[in-house]
Amino acid sequence: MRFSPIATRGLLAFSVGLLLTLAAEPVYASAELSSKPQALWFGLVEVGKAKTSSLTIVNTGTTRFTVSKVTKSAFQFVPSGYSLPFTLAVGQRKTIKVAFKPSAKREVDGTITFSGTTAGLTVHVHGTGVTGYLKGNPSSISFGTVQVGYQKSAQITLTNNVSHEVGIHRLYVYGTGFSYSGLSAPIYLRPGQSYTFTAIFRPKSAGTIGGKISVVSSAPNWNVVVALWGTGGSTGNLSLGASTLNFGNVSVGTSKSVGGSLAASGKSVTVSSATTSSSEFTLTGLRFPFTIPAGQHVSFSAKFTPQSSGTASGRISFKSNASNSPTIENVTGSGISAGQHRVTLSWKASGSLVVGYNIYRSGTSGGPYNRINSVLQRSTSYTDASVQAGKTYYYVTTAVTSGGKESGFSNQVRAVIP
Repeated sequence: MRFSPIATRGLLAFSVGLLLTLAAEPVYASAELSSKPQALWFGLVEVGKAKTSSLTIVNTGTTRFTVSKVTKSAFQFVPSGYSLPFTLAVGQRKTIKVAFKPSAKREVDGTITFSGTTAGLTVHVHGTGVTGYLKGNPSSISFGTVQVGYQKSAQITLTNNVSHEVGIHRLYVYGTGFSYSGLSAPIYLRPGQSYTFTAIFRPKSAGTIGGKISVVSSAPNWNVVVALWGTGGSTGNLSLGASTLNFGNVSVGTSKSVGGSLAASGKSVTVSSATTSSSEFTLTGLRFPFTIPAGQHVSFSAKFTPQSSGTASGRISFKSNASNSPTIENVTGSGISAGQHRVTLSWKASGSLVVGYNIYRSGTSGGPYNRINSVLQRSTSYTDASVQAGKTYYYVTTAVTSGGKESGFSNQVRAVIP
């Protein structure tokens, strides 16, 4: 078969055109730099001192990059940690140190540029030169000996001596038993302004304990530390002379006092306060706080002032650093009406075999008599508080032996109630 010359030339022309089209699209490699972080913020730095931060340069392009020149727009920023030129392969990174050295009180904005044979990287930098520092007063606190379960407080004052506003960002406490109160971060102090908060020591066990409070701020001395020390003291025991104080019958509107005592054993005990559960009972003779040495005791008085007729009871709670705090004293008494009458009877003791007596009463001379004591009366006297005004009563007694035998009635006595 023969081909037409025209067709052949057309085919060749088409083929040549195809080859030229492919050769007209070349592919070029590129180099790019990035940084972490993208900018450096130095915050407040005291004039004449320096603060250093790290900057990581990364080659994020598709070919290696050679840094041949580093320039800065402000002399206060000083890069270091490299030698020119240096080359970064694809994906390679290099850490550069940058120091901010302020020479005067002012804000400084600047840039640091890393240049090569192609477009480089510009990093923005910012810092503020200031004078002064944040001061903590006192710089250390010794709480001395504090009994386990008790606490002692001390105040710490922070003063902003910086020529710029300072932010208190966070507080950290180290050491078992140490804490603080009165400061909720963040707070901001103007130049010359002070702020006072409280450090607390509450030991959980005996022995010497060390700790500290760390104040983190935006001041040039960004971490202010106050050292803490204290000793946890072992505890003693607080005991009562009587677990219950009984005031008996007391007329409404009057008062009666009964004595009591507190004693310390094992270790000395510090009594910090006392509270009563009823306003009818009060405590006198003590000034708080007070310390009782081990093996010693102190006396006090409790007073009962009934506000109405009837039986009253309550508790006096002594708070201390003793192991058994609070220590409870029970109190009881009966209020009787101010106009209420009573009949008090007394007699001579019978023989040695007698263990008690019964008391009988009648509204008629000669009886019949009714027994008015609920339990056998051991003493030779008795008070009848259930009489009524304008009445006349007749009383007799009997003696009871240990075998339960009861004697006949004694002679009768008469009581006329006004």
